[in-house]
Amino acid sequence: MEEAYEKPGRPQISLTSSEANLREFLLDVGEYINRSTGPHLQNTVELRFAGGWVRDKLLGVVSHDIDVAINRTGEEFGDAMKEYVEELRGLRKNGKGPDYLPESEDDFDALFGELHKIKANPEKSKHLETITTHMMGLSIDLVNLRKETYAEDSRTPQMQAATPEEDALRRDATINALFYNLHSSSIEDFTGRGLSDMRNKILRTPLNPYTTFMDDPLRILRLIRFASRLNYTIDPVAEVSMESKEIQEALRRKISRERVGEEIKKMLTGPNPHLSLSLINRLGLYHTIFTTDPLGESSPKPSLDGWNVAYDSLHDLLPQAGTVNEAEAPLRLGSTLVRTAKEQYMAWILVSVAPWLDSSIQASPMTSDKSQGCIAKVAARKGIDASNEICTIITQAFENNTHIICMKRKVLEDDVPPAAAMDLDEELVGRDILGMAIRKWGSTWRLQVLFSLLAETAALRSDESASKNERGAIFQDYVKFTQRIDDLGLSEAYALAPILKGNVLVNELGWKPGPWLKQALDMVMAWQLRHPHKDHKDSVHCREALDMVLSQIHKFRYEKQKS
Repeated sequence: MEEAYEKPGRPQISLTSSEANLREFLLDVGEYINRSTGPHLQNTVELRFAGGWVRDKLLGVVSHDIDVAINRTGEEFGDAMKEYVEELRGLRKNGKGPDYLPESEDDFDALFGELHKIKANPEKSKHLETITTHMMGLSIDLVNLRKETYAEDSRTPQMQAATPEEDALRRDATINALFYNLHSSSIEDFTGRGLSDMRNKILRTPLNPYTTFMDDPLRILRLIRFASRLNYTIDPVAEVSMESKEIQEALRRKISRERVGEEIKKMLTGPNPHLSLSLINRLGLYHTIFTTDPLGESSPKPSLDGWNVAYDSLHDLLPQAGTVNEAEAPLRLGSTLVRTAKEQYMAWILVSVAPWLDSSIQASPMTSDKSQGCIAKVAARKGIDASNEICTIITQAFENNTHIICMKRKVLEDDVPPAAAMDLDEELVGRDILGMAIRKWGSTWRLQVLFSLLAETAALRSDESASKNERGAIFQDYVKFTQRIDDLGLSEAYALAPILKGNVLVNELGWKPGPWLKQALDMVMAWQLRHPHKDHKDSVHCREALDMVLSQIHKFRYEKQKS
């Protein structure tokens, strides 16, 4: 399909009915302002759709978020909008007004929404003062055309009214600096390169990239996100500035970790997280984003050797539309371990912190008393403002990594019964070991197993063709491991209810609850796992389990007294 920007001549944008109604309404508000100002009017209202909406329309992507750039402040235009809406309300009651007006009062209120103000926060590079509302099924931000100037001794920008060209030049990329003029229904490319860069699939800053990034270092991450989302190439001149230590230090110092985390989440939930991490790695941005001194100044930094093998492996495991055969083993393994979009995001988070498995980190005097999982969790929280849920999964994956690899080896060495044994009504010694392990790992065991797989591939420390065979062997080992778990019916073992309740044991023995109770219940669960055909609703089976655990307890006490 040929996109609008690829066609000969100046491209045109076709508006949806909602967009067309919004355009008409905004033009009416502009005329209302012009009439109200009267002879004191210095310049008539000019209205443009700006930035991402224009880019997406040219790409044929549906967008419900529109920035409206105005030669007025957003607040001034928003106030006039509210006044004009009340005027329209009166016209509607008299059966008059434009075609986009609904008939009922409820529909009228729903159509125009409410106006909310977002304050500027220049200290953290949030330079906008925006009026935002939802109307006609669209999310609208009203922003004034502006330019930013910086005092020589200050990083805080001073906002000034600007021409459309000045506004376009201060944006992060030429493809995001395009305007759609509401008056002429035409596209405006004030940088002179936006449309050609779209045709050539290039991300370029309108001005000198060093200055652009120093003004707002978050633009580094935005360019990486757009490159991975659109499959565009970043201008080599811009890449040089992105690698600059001064720019990276500005990113670390000026931008809140919350905003860094928001950009990373958009990358890792986007269409190509692999490209995002590849760019972060190649441009030397990993430590600026994912480490940020988790243990204070002079914290050791993990080695990135093999990290590319880990994220390449995750990319190979997850389905890529039109690029893999669904019958391939890696894809089957990926779909087993990663079942939802949320789990896919968590998988990319886990591979992002995989470098913290670096053994030299644990050997450092600064970290010798802390687990790797703890260090990685703190790094994620400080680096990308990771949520409690993410931090918990990171900790689990790191702390259970060695155990998972050990259990995989037991399965491969046939220390766990084969699937055929499930058809026999007999004790399955070994099934309990694997089942209890899964109960220890918990409900996120699949992601933890995936992390261990990626850790093993990272240890190869190479992405040469020779290592691809080694990666394939690792994939096959984990296919066998997860297949054995599934064949033995242990996928949900973490949620298996015990055949006996703790109070039954307490009443039977007449003992007070204590540490012994958990050990006893673990005995019961292991017995259940060895006897998958026993029914917890069957009183005979329950008595059998109780007799087993009582026998074990009395045997333990006898041996202890004897010794």
